[in-house]
Amino acid sequence: PVIKHIKKIAKKPLDVHLMIVEPDKFFEDYKNCGADIITVHYEACTHLHRSLSKIKQLGMKAGVVLNPHTPICVLEDIIQTMKDTIQEEIIEEFAIFDEWLDKYDYLIELSQTLPAIAAEHRTEEYVIKGCQSRVWVDARVEDGKVYYAADSDAIITKGIIALLIRVMNGRTPQEIVDMNLYFIDAIGLSENLSPTRSNGLVAMIKQMK
Repeated sequence: PVIKHIKKIAKKPLDVHLMIVEPDKFFEDYKNCGADIITVHYEACTHLHRSLSKIKQLGMKAGVVLNPHTPICVLEDIIQTMKDTIQEEIIEEFAIFDEWLDKYDYLIELSQTLPAIAAEHRTEEYVIKGCQSRVWVDARVEDGKVYYAADSDAIITKGIIALLIRVMNGRTPQEIVDMNLYFIDAIGLSENLSPTRSNGLVAMIKQMK
């Protein structure tokens, strides 16, 4: 209520500093009260990427603060990955859906966008070990950047690898090795896959890197 009344007369953006655990539960409430910026504590967020993405999805700016004894280097990955517009686009796309059944349907739709793999690469040599379903991945380097082609006999898996290729395609080998694929947690993918599919996701990422 205080923030809502301040918003009526404020001439500057309101930066709400949440010195609480599980701040994600309150983002929408503060947005509705008129917050323009939400700042959270690094130490209080279990999944900081997800928290920052949620703030941005609500149309607010996001900030992070550290306790005095926390080294600033813990934010290096955050600073880098928040610049990754492709992953941010994916997070926004999945935020449209409330139910995971709808998100599975979207993965099926994405499977149709997967770049075709040449027939000669759909062989045992290109199969990713550790996946319950059959997944074939080929990579080529052009002008110092990596480009992937893939296929799978499982449509959900095919949709997942389409997401990975969308994020990793056209990057340098070092960028791919160093990449933090934070969108996976941000869209809730890892926690909504079966154990076998989760293992397959890990295997796909490892092979592509």
